[in-house]
Amino acid sequence: MKVILNKNKIPAIWFWTWHIDSEDIIFEAIQAGYRHIDTAQMYKNEETVWNAINTAISKGILSSYEDIFVTSKLWVSKFDKWTMKSNDILNSIYTSRERINQDYIDLMLIHWPTYHDIKIVLDGMIDAKVRGIIKHIWVSNFNIQQLEEANSYLQKEYNEQISCNQIELNLYYENNDIISYCHKNNILISAYSPLCSRAEYHLSEMPYIWKDPKIIEIWKKYGKSPHQIVLKYLSQKWNIAILPSSKTKKYIIDNLNINDFSLNKEDIEILNAYPKNMSVIYEKYKDLIYKS
Repeated sequence: MKVILNKNKIPAIWFWTWHIDSEDIIFEAIQAGYRHIDTAQMYKNEETVWNAINTAISKGILSSYEDIFVTSKLWVSKFDKWTMKSNDILNSIYTSRERINQDYIDLMLIHWPTYHDIKIVLDGMIDAKVRGIIKHIWVSNFNIQQLEEANSYLQKEYNEQISCNQIELNLYYENNDIISYCHKNNILISAYSPLCSRAEYHLSEMPYIWKDPKIIEIWKKYGKSPHQIVLKYLSQKWNIAILPSSKTKKYIIDNLNINDFSLNKEDIEILNAYPKNMSVIYEKYKDLIYKS
């Protein structure tokens, strides 16, 4: 399954490595067939991602680094707002590139919007792209106003535009305004927390999907896991990239294998009827990180 990024087809299911610091687990994902690995400076596992990729190359699972996409994310809040320069951004991206131990990183996101000067951040990222250190400039957790500000500057100064916005999107949380805006403006959406299942972030009023009676009824009908039902629902409804994660081999494999079935209209409507206003990450952290 593929999605379109800047007229190029890329994998639609990415392995999300948040809270995963095991080379073996990331290798399991590559061995299972994931060809897009999502990491970040804040995850502190960029080097671990490279070690897993290198192992896969040495075992002949990948022929080279070019066989896989790697996304990382820039943590802008570590810089002082008043003294930050575009060269700080460039050097930070160089550091990520060195950890991944290759000439380039396919995709680099601004992890969260902050009150730092977006123009300086984008100048540094453009510099990195011109130098060939990154191939695409993306963002994550940007609202419409923040996307418009970034795109306005990029288009005016560099004839560029944001090509993807990574946002929280799952069975219980949908921001239809930002989804519509991104689709209308050819901005690919990649969905993190698609299974909203980490215990420390889970809301008490939000049932775990593998315990939910309605989802149990649906997955039994299709002979699929509850994870596969929810991931299929998101990809079928929105035509987006999705970022499942797991430390268990069975679920790593299951989460990737959702291409051999489709949900019928009745089941889509059942899942559409769930409340869509229960954010597990974005609403909790958006203002806190912005002001940091």
